[in-house]
Amino acid sequence: MRHAVALLLIATSAIAAPVPKQLKGKRPDPEVFVGAWETTVSEQNGRGMAKAVWTFDPDLTMWSKPPGGDGKGTKWAIKIDPDQSPKHITIGTYPGIYEFDGDDIRVIFNYGGARPTGFDAQANGHYVVLRRVKEKEGGK
Repeated sequence: MRHAVALLLIATSAIAAPVPKQLKGKRPDPEVFVGAWETTVSEQNGRGMAKAVWTFDPDLTMWSKPPGGDGKGTKWAIKIDPDQSPKHITIGTYPGIYEFDGDDIRVIFNYGGARPTGFDAQANGHYVVLRRVKEKEGGK
């Protein structure tokens, strides 16, 4: 009888609903974006571009400014669709894709072109690797 009860408990736990990803320690993509990120790589058509700091607000408004620059910089509306494969991002009106790569976010988007399908250099493609800006001592 004990074996039957144990088998029943194992069987019912095996068919239980899966635990949502958010409860497994993974944060939803929009939450991961929030904060300041510096571009460690910034290239357009294989040519190096000026570095910047991208700061994402909780509503995914993004501010881009030069590192150490004063003021808010350029404001961009960001839209993401993490359910696509690859994941979609739109920066202003520029279609792109993104992926999380360890502690970094890789993004490629096109100026006036089609949404990229991979992270290879493309005509009109702007490729960036973002790394979270570490907080300074004292939390500031």
